[in-house]
Amino acid sequence: MKGTITGPYAFLGNDKIVGVVPSPDFKDSGVFSFPDGKRLQAVPFGLNDLESVSSGNYVMSQSLSDYAVGLADVSVGKFIAASKTPSMDVWNGWLLNENADGSILLRKVVDDKTSHFSATLPLSPLGSALRSAGSADGRLSWRYLPACSRHPSHLSRLLQRLL
Repeated sequence: MKGTITGPYAFLGNDKIVGVVPSPDFKDSGVFSFPDGKRLQAVPFGLNDLESVSSGNYVMSQSLSDYAVGLADVSVGKFIAASKTPSMDVWNGWLLNENADGSILLRKVVDDKTSHFSATLPLSPLGSALRSAGSADGRLSWRYLPACSRHPSHLSRLLQRLL
């Protein structure tokens, strides 16, 4: 495999890899058997990164402009979904991703006529601290903060509990 794929790669299950081979038009990129490296399918992806999904013949990439992550169908060699937030996965034909407001969206990957399900997950409270630490001068140090959240209000609630 070392000489076959020289760019980013991602596993498609436990017996295949999709990999980028930097060449003119990326024509040598594709799907390869693992571990022997036999080329199974040409997929001309010219991407800077690839990431596996939980199941299915899909890969994710953060190489799309204007989007945090995109989902590519390896079978057809094109992007089929994109999201402004970086959290996305595919499992058993279902696409799950986080919306900008923090809610999650669940829908079938291939059937756009299927109902879309959306839910807002409850905020999980932090358990009690098992250990504590502080900086040498006694001030609160960001290094010792046990958790963080993307939403500032969650962080401020955490700080109120700590102080």
